[in-house]
Amino acid sequence: MTDQNKIFRIAQSCLHCIANIACYRACWNDYKTPPVLRNLEDFWIRVNGNFLDAATLNWCILFADEKDGKHDWRRAFKNKKGLNENFYSSLNTTEQDFKEGLLEIKNYRDKYLAHMDNPSPILYPKTGFMLDSASYLFGLLKSHKETKAFLGGIYESAESHFEEKYEEALKIINT
Repeated sequence: MTDQNKIFRIAQSCLHCIANIACYRACWNDYKTPPVLRNLEDFWIRVNGNFLDAATLNWCILFADEKDGKHDWRRAFKNKKGLNENFYSSLNTTEQDFKEGLLEIKNYRDKYLAHMDNPSPILYPKTGFMLDSASYLFGLLKSHKETKAFLGGIYESAESHFEEKYEEALKIINT
């Protein structure tokens, strides 16, 4: 796979994660507290869960498989010096806190989403954590000297992509 394809696929995974979180959140009247779905029909409950699951899978493609992940975020950059440290400081977190959040999301993916090993109680992943890290990575890809040339025609910012997908989902949900 060429560098251009690799970087484009990593950016695509960021955007898919962000879009699915936007749609997931649009399904809630207030996704912070207390969480109440806009529509309690079975179809919309399943749709909402599917958005969370898709966001989780896309996030894990980027962050959960450092050694074996074909699209791990670090593979986009040839010069990795300081990459992790900058990532953690930009997210205002520590390596330990990030690893704990990563473990929670991987647990959801592995124990509930992929295998149903332990379906009760389900600890759902924190969408804020996923959104912040995917958004930061997308911004980094768009601005980094090694990667920005490959992403010219793609969304300008993670925030604008989130807002567009959130508003689009709201229109559909409210019809």
